[in-house]
Amino acid sequence: MKKITQILNFGVLLLFVCTLQLSAQDCTFSKDETDKFSGDRVLHTKPVNLIEKTIKQKGVFTIKKIEMQVKYENSSSILALALHFDMGVFASTNSKLIFILANGNKIELPCLRTLFSQKMGGMPVQTHDFELNEENFKELLKSDIIDVRFDYSRNAFDFTVSSKVKTSELFNCINNNK
Repeated sequence: MKKITQILNFGVLLLFVCTLQLSAQDCTFSKDETDKFSGDRVLHTKPVNLIEKTIKQKGVFTIKKIEMQVKYENSSSILALALHFDMGVFASTNSKLIFILANGNKIELPCLRTLFSQKMGGMPVQTHDFELNEENFKELLKSDIIDVRFDYSRNAFDFTVSSKVKTSELFNCINNNK
């Protein structure tokens, strides 16, 4: 009887360990370091592509890829969105992001800064950093982003986030490692 109890206890323990392994997040960071001046943690998730197909705004631009990255620096969180253009580019001032989450809530983020660069082969990239306050960050931990409106000074464009991307995992990686 004692042997059967031991085997059952071992089975329950093994099942528990396997469940933990399956639910563990795969957090990969493009930057994971400690600032040598402040001693603060600096984390940047690896960028993930949010779209499955090209976005075209006829006669204005074509976007091949939209990458999202969550950053934690100076004890604050930033959402970075990199737009990889195949054709055209747009200059944005006073831009903002509006998210619709899987739970139906909406979040609006103001743009902090916009950076322009060019990838190998001449593809222009425009990166926008958006401010994440604590309330928005907590909301994004709980629910995935499903739709996005990039609202800039003269116009807006919308896109749906690929169902393969679980955005809440990026926020949880930062939250669990800062």
